[in-house]
Amino acid sequence: MVYDSGLVGEAVAIGVPHPVLGQGIIIAATPAKGIEPCPKGLIAICKGRLPAYMVPGAVIFQTSLPRNTNGKIDRQKLATEFADMFQEK
Repeated sequence: MVYDSGLVGEAVAIGVPHPVLGQGIIIAATPAKGIEPCPKGLIAICKGRLPAYMVPGAVIFQTSLPRNTNGKIDRQKLATEFADMFQEK
């Protein structure tokens, strides 16, 4: 679904602590070639196609996604990096 939007090159959904929901969804992604990153646009597409509980609370575009030693996207590193995303400040 996220890839079908044409807005992302690579993407991963991760769960991070959320004060109300317990866990909130974040999408970390790279923009598709030639496309300006548009987090609000991607969230709007998700709202139109997914049930409310599956819609990400945030989309973060990065130039590249971190990799583990096996070359896979490092979900743990991203979860640690964005662990405070939904925490009240």
